[in-house]
Amino acid sequence: MNFNTSRFDHVKDNRLKEWRNHEYKYDAWGNLIEKIVGIVRWQTFTYDSENRLVKTETMANSQVEVTSSYQYDSLGRRVGKQSDIQGQTDQKRFLWQGLRMLREESPEQSSLYLYEPGSYAPLARVDQKEGETENTIYYYHTDQIGTPLEMTDAEGHIVWQAKYAPWGLIKQLVVNEVEQNLRFQGQYFDVETGLHYNTFRYYDPEIGRFITQDPIGLSGGDNLYLYAPNPYGWVDPLGWSCWSPKNVAGRKVYQRNDLFDPNYMDELGKTNIQRMRKGEAPIGKDGSEVNLHHLTQDEPGSMAEILSSFHSKNDRVLHMYSNQWDKTWVGADGSRRLYASAPSSMNRGPFNTWKKSYWKQRSLDF
Repeated sequence: MNFNTSRFDHVKDNRLKEWRNHEYKYDAWGNLIEKIVGIVRWQTFTYDSENRLVKTETMANSQVEVTSSYQYDSLGRRVGKQSDIQGQTDQKRFLWQGLRMLREESPEQSSLYLYEPGSYAPLARVDQKEGETENTIYYYHTDQIGTPLEMTDAEGHIVWQAKYAPWGLIKQLVVNEVEQNLRFQGQYFDVETGLHYNTFRYYDPEIGRFITQDPIGLSGGDNLYLYAPNPYGWVDPLGWSCWSPKNVAGRKVYQRNDLFDPNYMDELGKTNIQRMRKGEAPIGKDGSEVNLHHLTQDEPGSMAEILSSFHSKNDRVLHMYSNQWDKTWVGADGSRRLYASAPSSMNRGPFNTWKKSYWKQRSLDF
């Protein structure tokens, strides 16, 4: 068979241009601006100066079917969205605890989310309808990486159940008595677009890719649109870089083997494997020791392996409460109070001891 490669356009920077009957178009910064499905459906996406999605429009059969807009706080977390779906208006507001969505509010009800300690895997949701005093609690039943498979009420009845395609697209809603929008860890399903909001980016579960380039650049990997090499074992709760979660010495640690070369030799002639065997952090590809970051700023809590350069560059976002002053607010009476969601001051002694044992165990992976 003779392939004339001149027929094919050059695909730049891992941007997907066509898939099945879908066509994709991007702006100069690599943001998806058009998604065309066959000849009947057309979606457009608009971004702000920080490449955050702020507006979408969906047309079907030449008619505007859906419009939506999104708002973010100074740290890049989505705090509100409005959508008009075939004349039906929907408004939602989101409140955060660090980088985890804590509460979701609409004119009809509010929902409080509870998570597995030190994780983004949901445990329960507490709903309160407008005008009612009683709460309704639902419990999540998740798979091995924290994706909700079922949700039950207080009596154990299944009120939501779904079957997924490999990359997170729901292929069948088996039970749908209660709206449930959590998907992969850190993801929230937007019915108006079909996308998953993933903290710092939006994810398309149809194709298993993000719609914009990685905001942390090559620190997240060579493919700036990639979600993970394996959706059954890796997670990316922030939309930055994927990790493989593993329980080590009593904590959940999100690991990345691509941050360092185990055979790299430091200035004293020790390889990274030898360093780890002595309880020392390996030298990362940025030339500094790999950091262990407290994901939820709790001690003890879950950890993530990240490059020191990335940790420094994104300090303000990674550490919501970077000092004691950040943990407080001033009330109407002028008194300064501690935020209820603020973590307590960290005792680094036990953490430093655990860190040494962690790196020793980590050396056994190579």
